[in-house]
Amino acid sequence: MSNSAFDQKIQDVFGEFAIDKGLVRRLGATGEDRHVPSYVMDWIVTHNAKSHQSTGSIERAVRDFITKHLPPKGDKERIRFLLSQGETLVLLDAISVSVKLGKEIRYFGTIDCLDESKALIDASIIEQNQGLLQGSTWGAVKICYDGSPDGGGIRIMDFKPMQTGRISLDVFRECRGAFTVEEWLDLIVRTLGYEPSMYAEMEKLWMLCRLIPLVQNRMNLMELAPPGSGKSYIYNNVSRHVWLTAGEITPPVLFYNRQTKSPGLLTRFDVLVLDEAQSLRFSNVAEMQAQLKGYLEQGVYSRGECRATAECGLVLLANIDLQQQPVRRYKNGKPMFAPARPDYIRRLPELFHESPTVDRFHGIIPGWEIPPFETQQQADGLGLKADYFAEVCHAMRTAPDLAHGVRAKLRLAGSKRDCAAVERLACGLAKLLLIEPDHPRFDELVVQPARELRRLVRTQLHALDPQGYSPDLQIERLESLIRRGTTLGRISHYELLEEIGHGGMASVYKALDTRTGTVVAIKRVRTEGAELDERAIRREIDIYTRLQDIPNDHLLAVKTIFRDPGSYALVTEFAEGGSLWDLMGGDMSDKDRVALDEATVKAIGLEMLDGLAALHENEIVHRDIKPQNVLRCDDVWKIADFGISKLLDNPVTGYTFQGAHTAPWAPPEQIEGATAHPSADVYAWGRVAVFLLTGKTAKDAVKTLPKPWKELLSVCTDVMPENRPDAGAVKDQLAKIAC
Repeated sequence: MSNSAFDQKIQDVFGEFAIDKGLVRRLGATGEDRHVPSYVMDWIVTHNAKSHQSTGSIERAVRDFITKHLPPKGDKERIRFLLSQGETLVLLDAISVSVKLGKEIRYFGTIDCLDESKALIDASIIEQNQGLLQGSTWGAVKICYDGSPDGGGIRIMDFKPMQTGRISLDVFRECRGAFTVEEWLDLIVRTLGYEPSMYAEMEKLWMLCRLIPLVQNRMNLMELAPPGSGKSYIYNNVSRHVWLTAGEITPPVLFYNRQTKSPGLLTRFDVLVLDEAQSLRFSNVAEMQAQLKGYLEQGVYSRGECRATAECGLVLLANIDLQQQPVRRYKNGKPMFAPARPDYIRRLPELFHESPTVDRFHGIIPGWEIPPFETQQQADGLGLKADYFAEVCHAMRTAPDLAHGVRAKLRLAGSKRDCAAVERLACGLAKLLLIEPDHPRFDELVVQPARELRRLVRTQLHALDPQGYSPDLQIERLESLIRRGTTLGRISHYELLEEIGHGGMASVYKALDTRTGTVVAIKRVRTEGAELDERAIRREIDIYTRLQDIPNDHLLAVKTIFRDPGSYALVTEFAEGGSLWDLMGGDMSDKDRVALDEATVKAIGLEMLDGLAALHENEIVHRDIKPQNVLRCDDVWKIADFGISKLLDNPVTGYTFQGAHTAPWAPPEQIEGATAHPSADVYAWGRVAVFLLTGKTAKDAVKTLPKPWKELLSVCTDVMPENRPDAGAVKDQLAKIAC
């Protein structure tokens, strides 16, 4: 397809979300002299270019806008002078806010173009734009000079963030259907600012891999490449949800500042990029390494009194020593580069010379396979607006349905870290390409690159520890295990892979659905020879049957139910992320346990309440809400294990064969055998929330909480059931708590 035909197709399909990347470049509106990201420049051109205008007219409009609203730092004294003369100005800039606590609470805004970090700003503006507290946010800032005698200065009068508006993933997927996978790859490369015709397909795929952390939560990558390959340019320009930094990195900056009690960068962005990683300095190497290993593995960190989770991915960019390969050449005809030594990982700081730390990175992007950037490789045609594409990528992070088919296709067994890395990398590539597992090029464009990204990690692990790590991937397809007969047996068309839990008459297995390729969990309860109450068995099966008809993202999905003379089995989705109990340290004592931060508890609590409200609306009382029964699937928390649940239209009192309650989470009336009621779940939810916030299982721990939490959780854990609000009301109140 010719460039003109391709451009027309992009315009026809995406309409207002398409932009002429070549026009932006020809206007000279790169933003480089002002350090303005390309997504901001796309926004400026879009809002100043009218239909049917000539290039000259658009250029004048854009330049006038930049002169008026986007002054270079060299103009900061002129701006200050205008403010001193009583003028009110509107600038387009990156704004952030800090809070100074003392006898008087004060709020200060940072305005980059003026090198101003003490601009006065009212709390009302911050309340409407809370993203300002989490990092720099681009938008229109209205400023004036406040000459009040009690401490004046530049004052922020109003702030309007840059907003793309609502995006629809469904519409985006529909648009994808108009393109072949090759055209789609070219469109993304063009969107990033590069001309796809200047690159070979594999070069474009490696460039695409840079975006995996933008669409997949907690992806940890390295890119090792020569200078000038464009690796930092993409991260610095593609999305407001990415933060790029270099220099000295400290635990307070990265994780949590104990003095200011403020969360670090990992809680503020989708992706944190550490540039020039070969020159990074760490103020406390031992603590940083320990914290990183925990975070890279589970997305959890703990500093002092703060324990928190985050979904931010970590990317290291580094320059390494390379040598030319005369035989292999890039698409542009120039000789390719390759690492000058096999253990190129040693170019990084010593912190990354420990194999367990490196093993927690999912992949290494071979930046040497991407040609160094030259001006003729700049985009020269239509692509997607950078701000629009960035928000689409951000939305994809919470779209697990895009990943289900990939897991079913891969069906991997072997090293846990190798399997998880390849699976997550493949999910990210499949999201970016929006390619289905049955596509004839799926293996070539998704699976093989994902395997190679992880294989490069294995080569560096072997270089660091030849005795402990093989340079080859330690994975195989599950079909190989089945053919060798090394599984634990079969229930119907489900192959039992491993036992992951056992208690009483029940065993829980990780299993493979041989029809769909999906990994599932199977709870199998033996009834033969056991003194079990048939009514209790029937009740549990009835509840799981009803659950199949409740579509809710925060209830563990029930797939099917089996019953035979000697046992019955319940098949659910597989939760690979562990439980809340695991997140809180498992069976450690309360004195050693660290509480979660309020924002993390709020997010988890809202997800749990959404599931509880759905249960109660469908006349089900769970009756066993506890940290062990809240599981993480694809970074979503879900309520599981309905073994002692009750149907309100078929109430049962007393004990079942699995026990009637779990201390200390159950309310007093349930322990005494009262009829099931939704208020029991609200009580248990309240006890779990107190536990997450304090690390303590004691009920009176609620007294130590900040006022908003104390008020809400005290009423939830009231000993009188009639005083407790319903789950929906609790959810509404929790949503209003500021964190």
